[in-house]
Amino acid sequence: GMGGGGMGGGGMGGGGMGGGGMDTDQQIYPIKSLNPYQNRWAIKARVSNKGNMRTWTNDRGSGKLFSVDLIDADGGEIRATMFNDAADAFGQIFEKDKVYIVAGGTLKYKNKKFNNTPHDYEITLDSRSSVRPVTDDGIIPAMNYAFCPIADISSRAPGDHVDIVGVITEVGECAQIHTKAGKDLTKRTCQLLDDSSGGSSIECTFWGQEAETFSGSVGSVLALKG
Repeated sequence: GMGGGGMGGGGMGGGGMGGGGMDTDQQIYPIKSLNPYQNRWAIKARVSNKGNMRTWTNDRGSGKLFSVDLIDADGGEIRATMFNDAADAFGQIFEKDKVYIVAGGTLKYKNKKFNNTPHDYEITLDSRSSVRPVTDDGIIPAMNYAFCPIADISSRAPGDHVDIVGVITEVGECAQIHTKAGKDLTKRTCQLLDDSSGGSSIECTFWGQEAETFSGSVGSVLALKG
């Protein structure tokens, strides 16, 4: 049954790609090449991360937004953000780990404080954009890492985002922390070791749900992104 579904999906994907050859709107570009001076582009990308729907209210009214991080077969990565009606519409289509052809978004400089993807720009999708599920041919990776050796972390600026990988050497218990602001938070630490500079170790802290659901055990390998 599943195999059949896959085949059917393949047919659809094929149709989509065939159409792409003839229709200039659907020319697939590498994510790394996207910039605000292109007006007709499409990307074929996997959702590596799907954020939660966020709502806000201020003097000018209320609204909602949500974002997805998209990666492609060329190792490119970019964030796409949607507001209000577009957030509702595309929020139902985008699923983590699935592959889509995305077209018709606006590119603008990202705000580095909120967006730690490696791209200079981010995409805003609106009512003119299209998001089409396509068959996963397995070419696009599940995650895009740029690992920093643990030995090099001390030379990075505070607030920098890094990807690290290592072997877990120690896992702490979940602890409840009472903050000065009066909040109760769950915290858990673990030690990661890699082979940089003959063996370097660092303490990693998980908060909230991440701390509670952490399932890593001593001796297993853990990769952390951002």
